[in-house]
Amino acid sequence: MDRKLGYLFERFPAFTQTFCAREVAELYRQGTAPPVYSIRRPTGPRPSNIPLENIPVHYLPETNSLEFKIRTKLIPSRLKHLWSGSGDLRDKGRFREAAYLGPRLQKARISHLHIHFAGLASRTAWWIKRLFGVTYSFTGHANDIFCPKPDQRVGLSDLVQEASFVVVVSDFGANWLRRNFPESATKVHRIYNGLDLSLFKPAAPGGGPVRLLSVGRLIEKKGFRFLIESCRLLRSTGFHFVCQIVGEGPERHRLDELIRDYQLSGMVQLTGPLPQT
Repeated sequence: MDRKLGYLFERFPAFTQTFCAREVAELYRQGTAPPVYSIRRPTGPRPSNIPLENIPVHYLPETNSLEFKIRTKLIPSRLKHLWSGSGDLRDKGRFREAAYLGPRLQKARISHLHIHFAGLASRTAWWIKRLFGVTYSFTGHANDIFCPKPDQRVGLSDLVQEASFVVVVSDFGANWLRRNFPESATKVHRIYNGLDLSLFKPAAPGGGPVRLLSVGRLIEKKGFRFLIESCRLLRSTGFHFVCQIVGEGPERHRLDELIRDYQLSGMVQLTGPLPQT
């Protein structure tokens, strides 16, 4: 039987994960058309300017729904034994998701899953492989590989060991995994998140101030505080610039205060989330 690819996400599509939407859309454009499964339904706005309208997404029922409870109650005893034999009740939701999704993957003749992030969906895929033999791979990004949650039944080492291959979006991340999991080093590959540069038309150089642009969630690990502090230093040299920070998040109030404290309101702007137009 030919190997058939499927994609599994924790939540798809997600406004802050446009790289996932672009990847799936490009596969469909090229005619691959992998079935897409999502454990949770999207919340908030969808990524804009990415053709997702004709991409069907198969959503799992809510874990407290009657359908999910009934179907996971019907798990064969041989599969229940695999869970009870682990001696650990943590991550039981991932086991139940795997037990629900596995037969549907088999019916769709899917033999391999790819997942973004070494998180919830990858742990579900780990159980799917153990229960049903469907292989998986995943793309590691940042905190999912550098700061994995310590209290999971299935940890990062398990995910890397059992994966057919691992994609990482930076050389730093790929080298970090190779150092920490040397037995799996040969299956770790760095592939950057791609962009279709033909969609962008550079503007003609103008005579105004230099424009700085940064896009991301307003959370501490993104380092926007350091960008604003750098803008303060840049202004002190007399350099003319404007800086726009596009995104939303829990750090917004703190960053607003920093902009006011540094008297950068005319130079640094928090725009909030914006569509890709």
